Amino acid sequence: MEPLSSDGIHERRTDMTAGVFMDSADSFLGRRVIADLIDAAEERGIHLVFFFGGSFDGDGVGGPLTWAYSMPSPETIDALIILPHSVSPYNPRKTAETILSQFPSIPAYSFLADLPNRFSVSVNEEPAIEELARHLVRDHGYSKFAVMSGDSGPESLSRARRNSLERALAANGVELRSDLSYSVSPDTGGGRIAAARILRSENADPDVIVCMNDELAIGATREFLDNGISVPEDIAIVGFDDVEENAMLPNPATTIAYPLGHMAAELMARIASDHDGHTSYKADRITHDA
Repeated sequence: MEPLSSDGIHERRTDMTAGVFMDSADSFLGRRVIADLIDAAEERGIHLVFFFGGSFDGDGVGGPLTWAYSMPSPETIDALIILPHSVSPYNPRKTAETILSQFPSIPAYSFLADLPNRFSVSVNEEPAIEELARHLVRDHGYSKFAVMSGDSGPESLSRARRNSLERALAANGVELRSDLSYSVSPDTGGGRIAAARILRSENADPDVIVCMNDELAIGATREFLDNGISVPEDIAIVGFDDVEENAMLPNPATTIAYPLGHMAAELMARIASDHDGHTSYKADRITHDA
């Protein structure tokens, strides 16, 4: 319900503009994030401006498009939203804070990752990964796991997911083999390349492939199907992020999902509340289990 003015007439909240920092609109997850953020922002009367600046390298040096992250002006932007794992896969927290430090007067919010000094809406994937490992080992009897991942810096999402998977499998008596780990670009092309390597190898015959995002899973699935390998009958494939494109496969892959639309709505609700003065900006943390 909108606040009442002194004469009892509903006051309409002043429209505001929020900037969004992310690498691009090219990835399957990126497109889903953009759509959910726009839907949630429209419900709150928030205008979004997207600053697509590419991602930072493993050594922390910006790529050719990172100039976009210096463009917002306090005169036109009321709040900033940053996706740390998008703008910097290798060093998400450090790079995100470096970018945001350019705008000390604009309240900043983190989406899909925790930033210690910022309001953050993030995901706890540990319980889902534990259940995934239990299901694959106990229910299906799989014991030979391959892993496909993209960026693998110490703070990367791929590394965090792999570490959680390694712990969860160990709890079920299974060890990840280093010779069945494939580091490729985190997209469908990378998934195809890693799958082709498995097909060419005489020793690589995994029961199941855990892909650190759904794009890898979709690419790998297509490569296997194109070569007469049935999924999941001949080889099982699982992924992360629950992207819509997964439904286009003959047999959609099992994937770890989280309530992205609800999370976007929570983020926009807090941004609007802080802007309207109903709440004061502070570094709260909202976490959802995958």
